[in-house]
Amino acid sequence: MSAVTESKPADGRCHACGCAGPNPGSERLDADEARKRHAELPANLWALDVDAGKLTRQFTAKNFALAMEFLNACGAVAEAPDVQHHPDLHLTRYRDVEVVLWTHAASGLTAYDFTLAEKLSAVGTTCSPKWARE
Repeated sequence: MSAVTESKPADGRCHACGCAGPNPGSERLDADEARKRHAELPANLWALDVDAGKLTRQFTAKNFALAMEFLNACGAVAEAPDVQHHPDLHLTRYRDVEVVLWTHAASGLTAYDFTLAEKLSAVGTTCSPKWARE
């Protein structure tokens, strides 16, 4: 794994979002390192777009309540004191869920995105039976 360097504003807050987490401003990973880190994630859970510098997890939840439960659980993981790194969370058509990871301050993927992906991989949900078959 490549070394992660941080460049924080004088008050230690993230340049992008203003959070006081431990991870703002870290070094963007090159394409090879991103592919290597992606291969270490659970198979078929996260899609890697090296060109856009983003990791994405998508699924259709069984219903709206389960979609919201999943999103709230992701929020709790992101807000944990040892994480403080926030995903882009999307809910469309009442149960289609998308989680997008990238570091705004680095304009791409950093080690922190893959660490968060590992933690979010443990957040389970119940998918639509039709989606699960596809």
